[in-house]
Amino acid sequence: MKSAKPPVVPTWLLERIGSDPNDTVLGDLIEQYGAGRSRFWYWRQALATVLFSATRDIRAYKLLAVRALVSGWILYVAFSFPVNWVSNTIRPPIKAWLVGTGHASFWWLFWGSRIPDTLLVYAACVASGWMIARFHRAHAGAVVCLFGASVLLFEYGFMSWMLFWYGHPPLSQAVLIVPAVLAMSRPLGIVIGGLSVPPERSRP
Repeated sequence: MKSAKPPVVPTWLLERIGSDPNDTVLGDLIEQYGAGRSRFWYWRQALATVLFSATRDIRAYKLLAVRALVSGWILYVAFSFPVNWVSNTIRPPIKAWLVGTGHASFWWLFWGSRIPDTLLVYAACVASGWMIARFHRAHAGAVVCLFGASVLLFEYGFMSWMLFWYGHPPLSQAVLIVPAVLAMSRPLGIVIGGLSVPPERSRP
């Protein structure tokens, strides 16, 4: 039996990105879902509304979007220096511990360096997304999604360029897939950090 309560995630996205507090989009979707529409329909309508709303805001406030994008990349680059320093500082002790305890296999060494790096980068991305949203609360959802999308394009574009320029490294497909999947944590962290900021409510 279908729950009368709509799916949480798309509803949360609509509250953060897809609908202005004063409009009736979210209410209409919830009403139609309660009248018998499927979860798939609700997800589809919610994501379409989110995409339309974010695109509309970016097109309507181009200068603000550019400012948010530039600010986001400044933060992204600025955070990379302390993250790299901390990562380079903790990696040797981890490697030494793995060797000393007899866990110096390829995958142990691989994950021993990847997990701390990924967590540090993820935390930095969450922080940068949160800061961009705080600086642009009136249109936080749209500009944070724009910033996250730009990071996603950059990361995978850079990976593609490296593979094209240097060729396929002498590693298994599994080893190559892991960094590609982990790179998703960066734009995902930006979006999560940004959407954690409550949207600015319009005054009556």
